[in-house]
Amino acid sequence: MSALIPASRRSTSQPPLSFDPAKLNGLSEKLIRSHWENNYGGSVKTLNAVKQKLAQALADKDTPPFLYAT
Repeated sequence: MSALIPASRRSTSQPPLSFDPAKLNGLSEKLIRSHWENNYGGSVKTLNAVKQKLAQALADKDTPPFLYAT
């Protein structure tokens, strides 16, 4: 049985587009790809950074709980 990795320590990756943006009517392929790479990709990178900081805070017994508790 493998040990479970807490969600705060798992890295999130950006999956590839599940459709061909060139085949959309009314929206440019460039617009869709730009949004996917910059907006969504940036959100994935930020989420990973937050998860990393949370994991570090939880691993340090001297970190005050008010910094990471909700």
